[in-house]
Amino acid sequence: MELKELKDHTLDEAQQRLESILDRLETKEKPSQEETYFMNSILDGVERCFIGEIRQRQALVPGLRIEGFGHLAIWGGELSPGCQHCLDHGFAAIQSASDCNLKCRFCYYGDERPLVRLLGPDKFEVATRPVNLDQLKVIFTKAVKGPAQIQSIAWVFLEPFTVVEKHEEIMAFVHELGIYQHLYTNGTLCTRDNLKTFASAGLDEIRFNLAATNCSDQVIEAMHWARELYPCLCVESPMVPEYFDHFKKKWREILGTGVSHIHCAEVHLNGNNFTKFHGEPMYQYSRGYISPLSSRRLTYDLMDLAVAEGWKNVTIHDCSNEAKFYRGASNEVFGANSYEAELPGMPMWWFPEALQSYPLTKKM
Repeated sequence: MELKELKDHTLDEAQQRLESILDRLETKEKPSQEETYFMNSILDGVERCFIGEIRQRQALVPGLRIEGFGHLAIWGGELSPGCQHCLDHGFAAIQSASDCNLKCRFCYYGDERPLVRLLGPDKFEVATRPVNLDQLKVIFTKAVKGPAQIQSIAWVFLEPFTVVEKHEEIMAFVHELGIYQHLYTNGTLCTRDNLKTFASAGLDEIRFNLAATNCSDQVIEAMHWARELYPCLCVESPMVPEYFDHFKKKWREILGTGVSHIHCAEVHLNGNNFTKFHGEPMYQYSRGYISPLSSRRLTYDLMDLAVAEGWKNVTIHDCSNEAKFYRGASNEVFGANSYEAELPGMPMWWFPEALQSYPLTKKM
């Protein structure tokens, strides 16, 4: 079968072809191989254009360190230990909380949180399995001695500060095993006392999501307290415009906390948060995560700000879809990658807009 490449179509031809395919898809008719190839050519073309734009942005940032052929980009110093362990396949994520006190538009769980497993006071979730405290101790003991080689764990998902007391015993146990621990929080429930509780139990690294409150003064104050208690103080936030707007106004106060690492997370969309970004320009990276184009652009806007203002003693990490692809690439099975899609594909309304917005067809 001879395929006519998208680049060999005029824009009018491509639009007519796409309209015909979308009409057929509305009838639930299965697309042909050629039609699937045509649609994928649009996906791939937009991805190629956007990643090309990012490579240009990377080339313009003085002092930016590039690894993995552009998949990793780090400005400033070294990555935090938790971040490095994540990229090296040496970490595991643990869910301890079943709730969060905030509702953010970028939250992967959505407003109603339909997919959240409700965990009892003695339960944790590991690899989608609920386990009790003793079972979790068994898992960690074997992970240290066996081939899993867990170097670090992340207390992540929802808000761990809603269940502070749940962590003390297991954190102390993990600390005794020599496993590095980092935790994510929106910071609004932090007090001097509960921050001290986590630190005393052995937490090494704490990451504040400043996008959850648009850099509230309350959370910035909590970061000051945390700086006195933890070896590594980080910010990790999804890069959305409203967050960056507030960050620009408060960057002096934020850096004044002594924060050592700023992780810029590229927003990825799933069925729970997609509608909050409906209509925004977006792309799908390597048939995996779907993200607003604005998100990664804002990461480089933040780096540009750091360069212009001469920031010192802080590391900025482009925690992008490319970084997650890099992380997911297997060291053991050739070609295997844990990076995968969270949505079945782009919505149909996206394709005509993408075809119109990007130079994917031949010029007349």
